Amino acid sequence: MTDTRTRNVDRASQSGALQSIDRIFITSKITNRMTDSKGELKPTLGLVGITINAMALIAPGAFLWTTYQLQAPPDSAKNMWAAIALATCIALLTASCYATLSKAYPEAGAGSSYYYAEAAILAKEEHKHFRLARLAKFVTGWAAHLYYWVYPGIMISFMGTLVIYMGQLFDPGFATDWFSKALICFIFTGLVGFIALQGVTGSTLINIIINIVQISSLTFLGLLMIVYRLVIRM
Repeated sequence: MTDTRTRNVDRASQSGALQSIDRIFITSKITNRMTDSKGELKPTLGLVGITINAMALIAPGAFLWTTYQLQAPPDSAKNMWAAIALATCIALLTASCYATLSKAYPEAGAGSSYYYAEAAILAKEEHKHFRLARLAKFVTGWAAHLYYWVYPGIMISFMGTLVIYMGQLFDPGFATDWFSKALICFIFTGLVGFIALQGVTGSTLINIIINIVQISSLTFLGLLMIVYRLVIRM
């Protein structure tokens, strides 16, 4: 009986020692990363640049409402504002979280969500749920990275589909084979890579141009709808 208790105590102490070593290793790794990265990153965007980059992510969602309208009942437009209000609140909360985290960990840089989860959750020597925290950090980080990997592919395939659709409006035989479709997608892939190589400043300029086109399109379509409601249907 005494030997069994002794073995259990030894196992518990070994497990606690391993967890302590694990905590110390991760904490020191995060600390070293924070120390090494100081002074390497400098803020280059002002309020206008940050706003434009945020609009580049949010503005495309405005076109989704036109697709919902195709399948929704005619009297469902009045219920759309509740969804817009909820989406606005979620966007504000997300922006507030990123603002707080980027201020607390300015050295994160491109690490973003993965680094935030690591520094905020694991950089604590005493933690009741240390293993669960590591799992949360893993899921959070990889979910963010999967988004970064999948989103460009979706946009490239969408642009390829759009170009093929517009081309077939003028020429029904435009890009009907798989090679032509793949070539168009490869061209847009190279374009996206070229924009990424320009850095933050260059990509911000591209985002400004894209947002001008988006806002102009929305304004033009909005004016057309107003004219249709006020003039044609009278």
